[in-house]
Amino acid sequence: MEPPSSRQNPSVTNVLVEYTRLTRAWRGRYSGRAALWSGEFTMALPRTAPVLVALLTSVCLSAPASGDDKATASLGAPTVVPIQVVGNIILVHATVNGALRAMLIVDTGASTTLITPLLMTRLGQPIPPDAPRRQMSVMGGQKLAVPFVTLAVVQVGDARVDGLEVGVYDAFPEAPEIEGLLGGNFLHRFRVTFDKDAHRMILAPLPR
Repeated sequence: MEPPSSRQNPSVTNVLVEYTRLTRAWRGRYSGRAALWSGEFTMALPRTAPVLVALLTSVCLSAPASGDDKATASLGAPTVVPIQVVGNIILVHATVNGALRAMLIVDTGASTTLITPLLMTRLGQPIPPDAPRRQMSVMGGQKLAVPFVTLAVVQVGDARVDGLEVGVYDAFPEAPEIEGLLGGNFLHRFRVTFDKDAHRMILAPLPR
């Protein structure tokens, strides 16, 4: 199986480079500060979309997804998945709801998985009017309410999580090929190993 490809689209590359820079700065600045995870996180709103992902992941950490209590993971044996490495960013293809493939950024530092509204449209799954929303604040008083929905299944290789709650937000409008972010509420259910030289990610069952 070939690794996922951005087809060298300059917009994808630019978004990934900016995402790397911003998340490095954000995590470096706030690492070790327990207060970050216990309240609303505020940061100046930049002009680039990727930093909103960094903001979103922090908000999700302070507002755990209730649907994850019902999510279940399954994996019988280690599975090897091809990845694409762009700088320090890892891209992987996931299968959503057993049918559609989506290219996602793998982010072990994000607590929650994120998908785009376009992917929701492709799934034929509208966002319910009563979907729970997590509020995100930025300086200047602007607030962003991100809806959360439950997907039937998200699968990477043979690793799958049923009933996974994900946020829906278009964090990468300049790179529509990237359809979301694979976060900790999927990844932390498995033992994950990266072999960047071989362009592969290995997911294994957690010890019981």
